[in-house]
Amino acid sequence: DDGELGAESPRFSQPENLSAAKVRLWKRQTAVLTKYGRYGDAVSATTAAGVGERTHYDWLEADTLGYRARFDAARNHYADTRERLMHDRLEDPQGNRGSDILLIFQLKGLRPDKWREAALTVDDAAKDTLKELRKLRREELRQEKEEKEKEE
Repeated sequence: DDGELGAESPRFSQPENLSAAKVRLWKRQTAVLTKYGRYGDAVSATTAAGVGERTHYDWLEADTLGYRARFDAARNHYADTRERLMHDRLEDPQGNRGSDILLIFQLKGLRPDKWREAALTVDDAAKDTLKELRKLRREELRQEKEEKEKEE
């Protein structure tokens, strides 16, 4: 296996009626996306495909030939392979197979919505409101106490 995208990887049909130049561009983009499926980072993918890194980012920005959606699919495929690796390690925890800690951090970066710890953020307005409510309650208690003392 040369590390290319597997059979389950996202495949996009080349649009019909492309000029020869656009066909060459499609193939260059596909090479980068295929390498991304193996390496999981733009620098390695573009280097392995023989394409400048800046070109990759230009394609993303301009969405040349629908590159952005195809890149998102390649990125999701790579994240899927990392999750599969994690599951394989859980099923067979023996052997020297790399760093579990690094895999955890990689999954947190690739799929933060799924793997990153939930961080509780408290709005300052909510803090201020609670502070004010506590202050009001203390004042109420103080007034009740004074009224009770007057009655006695």
